[in-house]
Amino acid sequence: MESELNNLIKLWVLTTFSLSYSYHISAKISKGFPRLISIFPVIFLLSILPFNIHGFHLGAAHVFVLSWMANFKLLLFAFDRGPLSPPPANFILFILAACSPFKIKENSVKVLKGETPFQGNEPRVPSLILEAVNKASLLTLLFYSYNFKQYFHKHVLLILYFFHTYLTIQFLLAVAAIPAQICLPGVELEPQFNAPVRATSLQDFWGRRWNLRVSEALRLTIYSPIKTISSRLIGSRWASLPAVFATFVTSGFMHELIYYHIIRKKPTWEITWFFVLQGVLVDIEIFLKKKLVATEKFRLHEAISGPLALANIALTAGWLSYTQLLRNGVDEKVIKEFNAIVEFFKRSTYCISSKISKGFSRLVSIFPVIILFSFLLFNIHTFHFGVSHMFFLSWMANFKLLLFAFDKVPLSPLPSKPYLFILTACLPIKTKQYSESEPKVPTIIREATNKATLLVLLFCSYNFKHYFYRHLWLQYQLISCLLVWNWSHNSKHQFEPLHCKTFGDINGTLKSQIYFIRPYTVLWASLPTTFATFVTSSLIYEMIYYNIIHKSPTWKVTWFFILQ
Repeated sequence: MESELNNLIKLWVLTTFSLSYSYHISAKISKGFPRLISIFPVIFLLSILPFNIHGFHLGAAHVFVLSWMANFKLLLFAFDRGPLSPPPANFILFILAACSPFKIKENSVKVLKGETPFQGNEPRVPSLILEAVNKASLLTLLFYSYNFKQYFHKHVLLILYFFHTYLTIQFLLAVAAIPAQICLPGVELEPQFNAPVRATSLQDFWGRRWNLRVSEALRLTIYSPIKTISSRLIGSRWASLPAVFATFVTSGFMHELIYYHIIRKKPTWEITWFFVLQGVLVDIEIFLKKKLVATEKFRLHEAISGPLALANIALTAGWLSYTQLLRNGVDEKVIKEFNAIVEFFKRSTYCISSKISKGFSRLVSIFPVIILFSFLLFNIHTFHFGVSHMFFLSWMANFKLLLFAFDKVPLSPLPSKPYLFILTACLPIKTKQYSESEPKVPTIIREATNKATLLVLLFCSYNFKHYFYRHLWLQYQLISCLLVWNWSHNSKHQFEPLHCKTFGDINGTLKSQIYFIRPYTVLWASLPTTFATFVTSSLIYEMIYYNIIHKSPTWKVTWFFILQ
């Protein structure tokens, strides 16, 4: 893994120098063949550089990003077309435009040019980061299911591989476009996919829904020039047929390059034949549409044509695409690589802070995680999900990480397994001594079921809230908050507020997971520490309220806790 990372660093250093040459020198050469000749060494270099990366995911991703997307954009740049023309004013933006598969929405182009003022209402966490996290989570579950692949029917396994391909492409495209979204605040990016499962035909699937940035690159570099030439030879009516076929053949060759990088064996051209077949079928579809649909002689309903198109893609991909991969053991290689990545992150991420000496040094190493947990959740706008995750991550996990920095419980000593560390950090739980008399159904499940039932009844009663006296309504809301809080904590001894005798008793019970008031050697030492605890609690609650309301704070909830 370490050698792979070294090769990755060398690759990006050489890529940066190559693109710097294109930006500073080739851009000053007149467009056309002179500029193409000047760029050709860069295109050749970007075609072979990714072959030093031997991993499946990193290698295939870099062949796609550099050998395909960047080279196609440089070819367009040679003729003063595409996303690199005119060259951006900033070299960093030139690299992003060349290597990142993104497209700026039309309404955001005016923001970049200064024609429309920036509204400043973009999410605090770029949406692509959240999308990448979601896809990574689904991919992790998918990889975990591969541990039981011997129990799956081969067709079920093939369906899982389809989903794996789809999620992997979405994840890699999202990760590749994240730098662009960070470096271009206020700019919206076009989606990478457009609900491919809702395709109504093969033409709709390949042209308007699947991997839209690749479709756009192929349209500019292959389809449009060949269509222009064909329209002069055979007329505009049928000019799209050879252009579509040439586009699919080109796509087949580029996929063959990616497959060669994965398998490292002599090409069998199966994946090329898959795209050739798709090109023939799309041409037949276009021909039939112009002959039958345009003249309204016959039209197949979308409810029939859509599933037929998806079934055709699934069957031909299983026959010509996945068979080659399975025959060469790529699935086993991918699973092995994923396990190696997990082990690497266990060594380098999970244990990294624990190996740093406790105190300020460890706090500095953990600080980026604390910042990330504090702002990661502002893109979750729903009440229950937003509040509960704000509590679990921005409050509980951050406070436990602060204690961990100084080698305090509950994260110290370090749990033996990474998942135990995650559970202890994020969930408000405290383990106790195991008893053999534990019931078969955990009490936490029964407790959560009871609270969920009460919450449903309580929410149903809200339909009649206009009949309630306003003070009774406030009491109802307080009960709702306690029930939601108790249910989200999902533990028997998180709350017992009705048994309190004093203010210190109720607040000490509600915050038993955060702070314990203890007698000090100095008689009044507990007074400032208690006040500071309530002020800290009020600021955290203020952040939770801000996540709910998304308006400037009024500080009322802060004053409530200060008063307490």
